[in-house]
Formats: sequence, C-alpha cells, structure tokens
Amino acid sequence: AWAEWAQHARLEVGEAAEHREYEHVFYMLEAAVAGLGVGVSPWIYVAGDVASGRLAAPFGFVRTPARFYFVAPRASPRPVVSAFRDWLIEEARAAPPPPSARIAEFA
Repeated sequence: AWAEWAQHARLEVGEAAEHREYEHVFYMLEAAVAGLGVGVSPWIYVAGDVASGRLAAPFGFVRTPARFYFVAPRASPRPVVSAFRDWLIEEARAAPPPPSARIAEFA
C-alpha cells in the first residue's frame, strides 16, 4: 500500500525502520489512533476520524485509479440484490468527498 500511495502522491519514500502488518485495515487504523505508528488507508475509512481529530492526514488524500464494481446476473436479479444495489448507490452518493487540501494541520 505504501509504494502505491507514494507513487500516486508523487513522493519518494524509503524503507521503514519497522514494519507491522495487520489482518484487517481497521486494526491498523486503531493502532494509528493509539499512537503505535502510521498507516495508509482509503479516505472513506478515515473520513470520520480525520474530521473528529482522532487522526490527521498530513499529506492529504491522493486519487488512485482503483475502482469497485457491483456485479450481478443480468437476467432478472433477485429483489434482494436490486435492493442492495440501490442502497449501495445511495450510500456512495451520501459519502463525503475526500478533502482537496494537500497538507493537513496538526493540533
């Protein structure tokens, strides 16, 4: 994740002195909140924490070419699939856009 982030941020980063891996991104985020290090995460996972001041985004957020696709059978999908798709679209539209500022302020 770090190499991809640095490439899109147009930053050069070296090897970390210490490296930890977590089974899930949310464990990594809680470790960052606890002061155990820093991490790279999709903005939607940290939007609330950055807004509340629990986390900071010192380099802002960078756009990547990553995309997500919802796929389902074309022929008569089940009503529950259509309902889930509609809910997912509503949630995506309601999500706040990532901040455009490149540098975040530290408290």
